[in-house]
Amino acid sequence: KHAAEQAWMEFIPSPIGLDEGGVALSIDASILYPNTQIYRALRFGPNLDLLLSDTRTYRPDHVVPEDAYPGAVLVEEPILESIVEAGTGPGTFAFVRDQFDPYFNIDEPISVYGAPAEVYNDPHPAFQDTVFRFNTFAEVVAGFSNTAAGQELFAASAVHLPQITSGQYAAEQVRGNISATWATLVMEGAGFPPPFTPDQLAAMPRGISVFTLGKTANFSDIGSRYQVVDPTFQLYAAASYQAFLQSGGFVGRDQSFLGAQQEAFLGQFLLESALSGTRWRVVASSSPFTPLLLKLSDVPEGVALPTLGVVRGDTVGEQIVPQGIPAEFTADTLINADEVAGFPLYRQGIVDALASANAVLISGDIQASLLGLNQSSDGRIVPDFTAPSSSSGQFRSAIVGALALIESLISPGYQAAFQDLSAQFSFLDAQNFLDQIDRVLIHNSPELIYANAETHGYVVMTAGPTELVGEFREMSSENVFFDRSSDPLDALVTRKPYVVTQSLEGLSVRKEPEIVALTQSRGRKVGDAMGYGGIPTEAGRTYQAQFSASITGPWSPASLVAIDGQPAISASSFVGTGAPANIAVEVPAGVVEPQQAFFRVVAVD
Repeated sequence: KHAAEQAWMEFIPSPIGLDEGGVALSIDASILYPNTQIYRALRFGPNLDLLLSDTRTYRPDHVVPEDAYPGAVLVEEPILESIVEAGTGPGTFAFVRDQFDPYFNIDEPISVYGAPAEVYNDPHPAFQDTVFRFNTFAEVVAGFSNTAAGQELFAASAVHLPQITSGQYAAEQVRGNISATWATLVMEGAGFPPPFTPDQLAAMPRGISVFTLGKTANFSDIGSRYQVVDPTFQLYAAASYQAFLQSGGFVGRDQSFLGAQQEAFLGQFLLESALSGTRWRVVASSSPFTPLLLKLSDVPEGVALPTLGVVRGDTVGEQIVPQGIPAEFTADTLINADEVAGFPLYRQGIVDALASANAVLISGDIQASLLGLNQSSDGRIVPDFTAPSSSSGQFRSAIVGALALIESLISPGYQAAFQDLSAQFSFLDAQNFLDQIDRVLIHNSPELIYANAETHGYVVMTAGPTELVGEFREMSSENVFFDRSSDPLDALVTRKPYVVTQSLEGLSVRKEPEIVALTQSRGRKVGDAMGYGGIPTEAGRTYQAQFSASITGPWSPASLVAIDGQPAISASSFVGTGAPANIAVEVPAGVVEPQQAFFRVVAVD
């Protein structure tokens, strides 16, 4: 990191790293990691104080490290019981105990495969007729873990990982309390039957293992940075952070993504800004604060999960299968634990501090348009405007990746069923689900009120004396990757404004009518209809659908607009019902490529 910062200062045109005259390079250890300070506060007149924060330099490792061994037990039963009952009351753990992972101490004598418990360091009788006849059960589990780790280390390249052999890794990790579920999967993957009987599993203590957080590989960002099982993650995050604080950092996991010095700077900024009478306090974050959840067991009405698949292989050829998404993959998932949501308890403390000062967040990084209303402990909100990418791949690709991961985990079952190791499964009918992913994200994520996972663009913030307006300006991939320099900006960008206001109770947010670009109408034929759904309206308020165009041919708005299926009257005006309005526009005869037209709905009363 030290070297990377020096390279950045040498090559990027920035005043950081220049001398006082702003001409010559002046880079030394005093301004490089770990002495870097890029967070700072800026004032823009009486309306805006802006803090540019740094959520990367001082943060600890992820709550679940990427090199965590899936079989490791993170929270043992006594601690887990105390955490659960602290929230739900004495005696309640017994009712949920079976939902947690059984575990055993692999360093102690244990009976597996119906054979007597082994004596430590003596070969286990269950392997007497196999190539493992001289090995203990612990050595066999470590051996197969060694094989998996070796494959992953080779694939990842030692350039990016610690200098450790897979054997050393396995020997260090496969000790003490181990998930019985994971040990069973390891042995089954090696061709052995389950090592434990149901009675043995029932008698084992229960806890939280790395595996139950969604991590299925020794070196993987899945189950660590991305796609962690949210309910167990929240429990583990609480337990590990509490342990960290109570032990003074000796045990547990830290969550301070700001660091103590920057946290104090933020507190001073919020206090001084409020005392000075500045109207708006805005904190810029390099990643969103709003958690994004995906619950495949709870999707909105009208959204269907994939129900068909195809298996392709050298022997099987191509077989259509009625697969669907298996129940074990429908767990509640925190999509991105690399963002602020991956440090949940510390995040809540920062949200509470921001809410007490009526602060607003602006953020980026996740490559989607998002608006979250982060909830403070006392019921106030902290709006979080997340801008999409200008040209990087859209966030929707992360959902495509999640489905691809499920496909890869389903495939081995079909390889065994068809006796074809080349067989691979893929979903056939996932498009409807992907097309509705914005609805799914909002439905699953309690603090999220707007999402567009398939867009590019930017956000314009306007800080006035009474309102703070955040306007999402979005454009399609077509407008990003093809030359549109001859088109006016209004023809390319759909504008979606949200207005923040203050009161004694805190902040509130309302959506204003949007301006919709018609660039998606390129290539439309005469008679084609273009629809715009879900435009918010207030009951009794009069709105007008307006068009502006620089095109060849007639353009008579009054005759072209339909509101909720009924022809519009009075020059395209209509009265809001309080429900979203659906607008339809028909391309009239004589219109040629209306790509330079745009559409908007405005309140006229």
